[in-house]
Amino acid sequence: MVLAIVAEPAPLKNTADNVVRVGKTRVTLDTVVAVFKQGTTAEEIVYRYPSLKHADVYGTIAFYLNHQQEVEAYLLQRQQQAQEVRKMNEAKFDPQAYAIDYLLAKFNGKHVEIIEVVMTLLLTPGTGDRRASEKRSLLHRRRSGA
Repeated sequence: MVLAIVAEPAPLKNTADNVVRVGKTRVTLDTVVAVFKQGTTAEEIVYRYPSLKHADVYGTIAFYLNHQQEVEAYLLQRQQQAQEVRKMNEAKFDPQAYAIDYLLAKFNGKHVEIIEVVMTLLLTPGTGDRRASEKRSLLHRRRSGA
């Protein structure tokens, strides 16, 4: 019997939003490459991400090793996109004001001293953030009983 050697395509799919996913899963190439570079074996990767198949993980690792420069360029581009999205989200949704809202709601206006300490840690003086300043004013009014 002669073994037929057939080239298998890489188990990677490029989605509409230019994210490369492994096999028929939502696990990204980024994820598999990152854990592989940390020294994780294919078996451990399948254990961590049970939706993946062993063959797909080995195929993904083989693709990475054979196309390392291109994959690293793709990963760098993805990191830059993630930073841009993070900056846009932080500009739209102030995390400090959100944290204050959460604490005020969680403690229902009680434990104002604790909230004030947390707020002091979160907010640096003179940040100029209007929403954070409004939260600071609200907290001081509640603390003084106004």
